[in-house]
Amino acid sequence: MMKQHPMRLRALALRFAAVLCLTGYSTNALAAGNLVIVGGALAPDNAPVYGAFIDRTAPDTDRIAIIPAASGEPAQSAARMIDDLVRHGVARERIDIVHIALRDDRSTETVDESEWRNNVDDRAEIAKIENAGAIWLTGGDQLRLTSLLLDADGADTAMLAALRDRLQGGAVIGGTSAGAAIMSRLMIAGGESLPALNEPVTAISLQNNEESNAPGLLVTQGLGFFPYGVVDQHFDQRARLGRLVRAIAVEAPDMRVGFGVDENTALVVDLDAQTAFVAGEAAVTVVDGRGASFSGDRAFRADGLRLSVMTSGDSIDLSAVDIVPASYKEPTIGNEYNSSSRAAGGGVAVPYPGIAEMLGGELLDNSVADHLERISFHVDGPATSYRFEQTGTSKGYWGRNSDGAAGYAIADVAFSITPVTVTVRKEGTPE
Repeated sequence: MMKQHPMRLRALALRFAAVLCLTGYSTNALAAGNLVIVGGALAPDNAPVYGAFIDRTAPDTDRIAIIPAASGEPAQSAARMIDDLVRHGVARERIDIVHIALRDDRSTETVDESEWRNNVDDRAEIAKIENAGAIWLTGGDQLRLTSLLLDADGADTAMLAALRDRLQGGAVIGGTSAGAAIMSRLMIAGGESLPALNEPVTAISLQNNEESNAPGLLVTQGLGFFPYGVVDQHFDQRARLGRLVRAIAVEAPDMRVGFGVDENTALVVDLDAQTAFVAGEAAVTVVDGRGASFSGDRAFRADGLRLSVMTSGDSIDLSAVDIVPASYKEPTIGNEYNSSSRAAGGGVAVPYPGIAEMLGGELLDNSVADHLERISFHVDGPATSYRFEQTGTSKGYWGRNSDGAAGYAIADVAFSITPVTVTVRKEGTPE
């Protein structure tokens, strides 16, 4: 079923396969700890997400380490996280700041945080990781994190080796935004969906990030804590479904699964059990491309994708990519709430319900719809059609939790991406 990649995509896949082999990544060597992967914009009062992180602190030590290196204001970012953890019941004296950074925080007049760049080899800073049962990576720019924690050849620094040891030893590693992007072995470094689908993919080297101005999807080596696919963040809020699909096309065939995590939402991963669940206010979108075909460098096409969406309480068997709905959610197919087709369109005059609500309310919880098509475009520029189709294996669920919050779980919707041509003209102008 698989088509051959264009030469550029095949070359990128081979390049990353070689890098991962050299650095010792293995999808089979699963660690024993937990991950809390947050899609960014984590609200200070999000008790389910903070609780998931705090409660998974390793039993051998209650210390928590904060790594603020991704932030452009590392001192402020670390201080905010400390305040948030204290708010959720953590004693302040349990928390250490790991002093690594690339940028100076101008709010601290007596400290130049950019001088922390060499602390990845400092024994006192590494000891904060070695003594921690929980480690948090703040948001910011994910390239700052990878350029500090990986050496120029892509191998682990001493601090990254300590992080892997603690994860293997049962610790939890959490991260938001940039701290989520670094979780997968192939890291999305930049680019938005329409350019990603209509421009070549650019692989950024660790030695030279000048390629980061390229217009399409930017990828590079991540830290590989999460061995089940590619992670993206700020997902539905920034319409990143297209770029996630383009990213998984670069991965090895058995790793072509993408996990898009929404803002103020976490994918909570038990690496030992090979399962995960969703906590927080929005959704995690799972794109399974292991049986898909991809073609096109500038006008990208994807066929045979399978799309699932989880909201709070839903879980997933990561090894099988099987969705398990929360116990309070009931099937929608055969018991559809809606019975009218919705207009397809774009722009500020047409409301966007979000992926979960769209595939739930407009497709799997709608008795008159068996497919949806949505077109994204720039005026007189590139355009792309997303097609979602209900099949015999598709499943939808809906329910309210004990707090009254409602949500869908969506499993196995057929999904394809096709380049199209759209022309926009003002009323009254000749064709």
